[in-house]
Amino acid sequence: MPSFQPLVSTIAAVHAQGGLCIAPHPMSRQRDSINRHTIENLLKRSEEGEGPYLDGLEIISPYAAPLLCSDDVRDLAKNHFHLAEIGGSDAHSLSLLGNRYTIFPGEKTGDLYQAILSKITRAAGSSLDHLPPSVTPPRRGGR
Repeated sequence: MPSFQPLVSTIAAVHAQGGLCIAPHPMSRQRDSINRHTIENLLKRSEEGEGPYLDGLEIISPYAAPLLCSDDVRDLAKNHFHLAEIGGSDAHSLSLLGNRYTIFPGEKTGDLYQAILSKITRAAGSSLDHLPPSVTPPRRGGR
């Protein structure tokens, strides 16, 4: 997808190709991101059958401000927006690699795809510390 295209046409093009649309670092004041008002407008338009839709909301990423890596964003995704939780892993340094991730049932990309569509994913990572005891975080390689 080309960069810096209008949001609505980008979402429609991604879905037309069978992709999923996840809002990265939403409502961030520190990065270019989609704001709450825009998310709510997209959801309203999609519910009315008039526009594209989001599949998920990034709850945590290596670069989100601590204020945004909170249960408040998780609550918005689950209870207000009804979107899948995503743990972003777009690390730009080795020390951040694997610190944030998405938990889902299964092991394959198709399993992840279906889990996002079913909204049964869970964002996890070092600043959330909400992992159940049975889930082991991925290991960092290289050291």
